[in-house]
Amino acid sequence: MSQLNGRVIMTVANQRIATKEGSAKINIGGVEREATVADDGSVYSTEKGIPGQLDVDILVPTGVRVADIQALKNTTIVAEADNGNTYVYRQAFCGKASEISEGKCSATFYGKCEEQ
Repeated sequence: MSQLNGRVIMTVANQRIATKEGSAKINIGGVEREATVADDGSVYSTEKGIPGQLDVDILVPTGVRVADIQALKNTTIVAEADNGNTYVYRQAFCGKASEISEGKCSATFYGKCEEQ
């Protein structure tokens, strides 16, 4: 039976970041297409590029500074899933990480994603 990913180990610039189990949402990015229907019923599409995106809850124990997470830019993020899949976000940056609740901070990162 094939295993689905549940846990993701996150590494930023070769440093392990503790995340809440099961919280990672991985979007590999690429191209998004939208359909447009002409008056004669024929269908056309437009494309737009979308970045790779990683949404994750980062644990915030003593010593972890959310401001340091916010400041991340032009870095490499590796997300290793427990099913063996690995996602590498290059030229990555933090888009959002500011609210701390119940010992964790929800963060969003963007970058060019490669599946390995």
